[in-house]
Amino acid sequence: MSAPMASGPQPTEQPRVVVITDDVLGDRMAGPAIRAVEIARALSARQPVALVSAANGHVDVAGVDCGRPSDLRRLVEWSDVVVLQGAVMVRHPWLHSINTPIVVDLYDPFHLEALQLSSDDPLHSVDIVESTIRTLSDQIVRGDFFICATERQRDLWLGHMGAVGRINHLTRSSDPDFRSLIDLVPFGLPDTPPASADHTFHDIIPAIGTDDLVAFWAGGIYDWFDPITLIDAVASIDTTPPLHLVFLGGRHPNPDVPEMAAATRSRQHAADLGIEGGRVHFIDEWIPYEQRQRLLVAAHIGVTTHHRSAETAFSFRTRMLDYLWAGLPVVCTEGDELSATVEAAGAGKAVPADDTDALASALMALAGDTDALDRAARASALLARQYRWTDIVEPLRAFTLDPETAADRRQPVARTAVGFHRPPRQSGPSHMWRRTRLNLAAGGFRQLSASILRKLSRRADGG
Repeated sequence: MSAPMASGPQPTEQPRVVVITDDVLGDRMAGPAIRAVEIARALSARQPVALVSAANGHVDVAGVDCGRPSDLRRLVEWSDVVVLQGAVMVRHPWLHSINTPIVVDLYDPFHLEALQLSSDDPLHSVDIVESTIRTLSDQIVRGDFFICATERQRDLWLGHMGAVGRINHLTRSSDPDFRSLIDLVPFGLPDTPPASADHTFHDIIPAIGTDDLVAFWAGGIYDWFDPITLIDAVASIDTTPPLHLVFLGGRHPNPDVPEMAAATRSRQHAADLGIEGGRVHFIDEWIPYEQRQRLLVAAHIGVTTHHRSAETAFSFRTRMLDYLWAGLPVVCTEGDELSATVEAAGAGKAVPADDTDALASALMALAGDTDALDRAARASALLARQYRWTDIVEPLRAFTLDPETAADRRQPVARTAVGFHRPPRQSGPSHMWRRTRLNLAAGGFRQLSASILRKLSRRADGG
């Protein structure tokens, strides 16, 4: 397909879509980039689609025109509908002025992740929460259609939409349930299962025997997760053959994402217990997306554990979908919608947060019983069929095949009446006084002085 490379609009039978991510595209990708790639791939079966990162990188996807960051504006001008995620709009405010319908992907409630990450630093927490909420509100005000991952998330975003004026008599008049404004597109899976394993973890980590069992953590170790309790649970059980825990969480492919404190602590904890390299292992390299199946199919149990928090309640643990795709039984922490779905289907066990004994029992129930492991594996593979990209993308496909401006955005006078507003950047004496008090509370006069110097430096640089 070559339409995006031509200048000016080109005739097509179906509306043209550009999918924009603010994550890095390439061989090694994190969740947001993977989601953008798979959405573009699924939509391309019915209409012309282009894919571009507003951050960095490029990836080849069959049937999709894949641009580079420098192509962003041109691809938006080419398109009939824009699908974007993350901070794309706040970093490219010119998107507010285009007439093209915009779909905003809200599958990641990153303001809750940010709150969790900054919980130990009250000063940083104020800044980052203000920034993320402003970013979300900015795109919620502008979007024409929205997608998210779960019904629980949808409730969260409906509340946010009400706060910025999007829940009004115009959006309700055509759809009292607001499904035409926001609907579900969970994370998905390929239509075909991964190929059977032709190797074992022994080929990668010699300390793991060819007949040993592997509990696999297939993703980054972020600060809202709880690897420590999982390490303690694995250390406390004894199975024959032995159960090893393998963490896949190397350096994030996006250089803007720093190494998480949880990753450092988990390594140190395993070392303190004397089991790092023995029963607990860390793979430092971020595995290319297309190669992840080689590790998944070689594992025996998929694991993910987290602390109890708002982030957990509204999350959608995408790594669990990979476990289902590979037919792996799942052991996880309860609290989110997907963990409840997994347990109800018999595809694994969900345990209370921060409970080492319950986690150890769940692992033993599978690792110590071949029949139970096999039953859960079959249920896992069966559940995976409900999350195929070609099926779950349907609400988004319906909109991109017939895109339109949201009802309340078609009437500027009515928009003013219902109170559309973008959150202002806070300033003025009261805000300055609050910032001063936070600086003093966080670090005394030294912290306050450093903050003032940073502000003066930014002004000198024109920031």
